[in-house]
Amino acid sequence: MNGVRLGSFAVIESAGYIHTEDGRVIAGKSIAAGATAGVIGAVMGSPVYLGMVQALLRIQKQHGILGLWRGASAAVPRVTVGSASQLYSFTASKEFIRDLQIFPSDSWLVALSAGMVSSVVVVVAMTPFDVGLLYRGFVDCFMKTVRKESLLGLYKGIGASYFRLGPHTVLSLLFWNELRKFYSQHQLHS
Repeated sequence: MNGVRLGSFAVIESAGYIHTEDGRVIAGKSIAAGATAGVIGAVMGSPVYLGMVQALLRIQKQHGILGLWRGASAAVPRVTVGSASQLYSFTASKEFIRDLQIFPSDSWLVALSAGMVSSVVVVVAMTPFDVGLLYRGFVDCFMKTVRKESLLGLYKGIGASYFRLGPHTVLSLLFWNELRKFYSQHQLHS
């Protein structure tokens, strides 16, 4: 899922969709690109979440080929919001950190710092989707939780969420950024 999601965002970004002519990040377009990449990643990755080969074959046999996407209705909104918040905050944070001129603009520390910012943003955005278990869907879960526990109820377990998503976000975005830089530099020398 993440390979498809990050790859889709990279294609959209490389096409110049999320930047102004002078290279600045356009918030709305970056969020839309991240959300689109999230939808693509969630839909493509949904069958894999259901299990490996034997489970996939059993699901396909019992429910048809569309059965492989039974969990997509829950995954797509979660990953859409998570991807939009993660990729926009990472892109905007890199730009902001470069503007501060704390590190050389091509330093890996720029991506590391931006990944740290993005890790907090993505956890705040995604935690509400991970709170409920016994509901008719995520809207039912949100409504009942807010009614009973206020908006703060949507953030139960945010610490545990950060310990799961934080390092993953920081390292994934750092390595993704550095591999893209390496690829670009290699392409220029070829």
